[in-house]
Amino acid sequence: MQQLLMMGRPTLWNTSEEATGLLKVVTDYSYALGILNKYDHQQLTLEGTSDHQLFIVTYEEAIQAIKDLKDNLVAVRCSE
Repeated sequence: MQQLLMMGRPTLWNTSEEATGLLKVVTDYSYALGILNKYDHQQLTLEGTSDHQLFIVTYEEAIQAIKDLKDNLVAVRCSE
């Protein structure tokens, strides 16, 4: 981790996009380690959820949605 942060010195970044990307990687990594730590210590809880159901999807509807997504992806690839 220390080497990663040393790489992030502004003089070494070619673009702000690279800096933003590095920050995102470090942030995501830190978040994942926090989740794993909570799991290891049996302190992981669900937060920000409710029992309110926005909609219920049947198996058939889910299969159709997947088929539609595949068809759209093929159509996009063919048009490129």
